[in-house]
Amino acid sequence: MDSPRDPFLLPTSWRQEAGSEAEDNARTTAAAAFIETHKLDAVVIDAMGKRVLVDGSLLQLGDELDGFRLVAIDPESAIFQDAQEFVELKLAETQ
Repeated sequence: MDSPRDPFLLPTSWRQEAGSEAEDNARTTAAAAFIETHKLDAVVIDAMGKRVLVDGSLLQLGDELDGFRLVAIDPESAIFQDAQEFVELKLAETQ
């Protein structure tokens, strides 16, 4: 005879698959590395559109940098997205 089911045990379909935590950590690491590697130098919003200067390179919406696509530009930040997450680069505060 089978032992009774634990009523507090999550169904198998709800549990994370083995390795998915490692994948989450890898994505977080990729985002952290992106933020550490790249610097938002300037944001340009004018009649010609929105552009950002990242590491000395001028980027516009849709451009890709290290696997992250530029998806939004705000007056003080740029939002990049890869397949799984968003990353925000912010202008350094002036001193």
